[in-house]
Amino acid sequence: MTLQCFVALCIQPAINFLYRIRRWGRLPKQRGPSLVISNHVHDLDTLAVVVSLAIDGPQNKPIYAVASRRLFEPGFVAARAPRLAALLRKANWGGLFRRLSLLPIEDDLFARSIASLALAVERRHGDLTFESTFDERTVTELGGAVACQPLSYLRSNRMFVASQRPISLHRLREPYRSEVIAEMRESVAADTMRLEQLLRTGGTLYLTPEGRLSTDGRLGRLRGALDRLRAGAELYVIGISYDVFLGSRLSMQWRLTKPARQDDLALSVKAARPVNVSQVLSAWLAQRTRPFTAAEALAGVNSCLEALPSGAFVVPELLRDPAGLITSALAKITRLDGLTRESNKYRRTRSCVHPKFRAVPDMIGYQAVFFSETVEALQNDATAERQRV
Repeated sequence: MTLQCFVALCIQPAINFLYRIRRWGRLPKQRGPSLVISNHVHDLDTLAVVVSLAIDGPQNKPIYAVASRRLFEPGFVAARAPRLAALLRKANWGGLFRRLSLLPIEDDLFARSIASLALAVERRHGDLTFESTFDERTVTELGGAVACQPLSYLRSNRMFVASQRPISLHRLREPYRSEVIAEMRESVAADTMRLEQLLRTGGTLYLTPEGRLSTDGRLGRLRGALDRLRAGAELYVIGISYDVFLGSRLSMQWRLTKPARQDDLALSVKAARPVNVSQVLSAWLAQRTRPFTAAEALAGVNSCLEALPSGAFVVPELLRDPAGLITSALAKITRLDGLTRESNKYRRTRSCVHPKFRAVPDMIGYQAVFFSETVEALQNDATAERQRV
C-alpha cells in the first residue's frame, strides 16, 4: 500500500463528515498511462477526487494530481479557512501534499496574490522592504504604514488577509518583476516535462486544466500542456457539480466516464457533469421576475427535466423526490437571502451569495449558467452523433 493510499484512508472519514460527496464511475484497476481531467469548481475538487481514486486502487500505485504552486506556499490553507487564519497563516502544508502525490505546476501566469509575489522575491533576495519591492499603488492600497515594513510583515496576523488579494505581476518593481517572470517560465517547462515522464512510465495523472475557479459558472479555457500530455495516454473525464442549495454540508457530486467526444474535451467535461436540483431550480429562477409558489417552482423544474437531452445524468435523488428537494432548496436559498417569502409566495432578491463560494456574486446566476452549458454540450453531442450515423 502506498503512503498516499494510507493517508487517503485516514482522512476520508473527515472529508465525508465535513462534506456530502457522491460519485459515479471508476477507473479500471488494470490500466496503462491514464490522463483524467475535470472541471474546477471548488478547492475541494482535487482532494476529494484523489482520495477516492487512491482508495479504489490499485493500492500499490499512487494517483498523481496537478495542483497550483500556491498550494505549496505558506498560508494557502489559512486563506481558505479565515476563522483559523491566526493559527494556520505560517503553516506550509506542501510536504504533506507532496506525500499525497500532488505535483506543483505554475498556473498563475499573469496575476498572483501579494503574499505569493512577496515570498518569491524574499526567497531570492531576502527580507526586503515592501516599498522597494512593489510599486506605489500597491503600497497605497495596503496603507502607507506598510512601506518601510519587511516583506515578512505580510505574514503577520494583521496583514494576512489583505495580502491574499491578487495583483498583476507588473506591480513588482524591477528587477524583481523580470526575475519572477523568468522563474515562472522555467517552472512551466520543468513541470510539463515531469508530467510527460510520469505518463510515459504508465502513471495515472489527474488535473483540472482550467486552472482557475470560475466565478460565473462558465467552464474556463482548458489551458496548459493538455495536448502534449494526452498523447499516448488513455483519456477519462470527470464532471463535477455542487448541489449548493441542498443540506447543511457542502454537497459535491462527481461522475467519471470516457469522453463523449475525443476531439472536444471541453464539451465532454460539460456533458459529464451531474444535473442536480440546485442547477435546474436556478435555471428556472433566473427567468422569474414575479413572485411564485413552491408548486410553480416544482412544475418549472419538472418541465426542465423533461426537456433534458438524451445522455444527461440526473442525480437519482432528484428523480425520486423532486418535490421534497425543491422545498428544501427554496428554504436554503431563503436563508441565504436569495429569496424573500411572503405568505406562500417567494420573490427573488438581487443576488444570492453562498458562504463556500464568496467569490461568486450570485450563486443562482452561477448555477443557471452552469446548467445551460451542460445542456448545450449534451445537445451538441447528440447532434454530432446523428451526423455520424
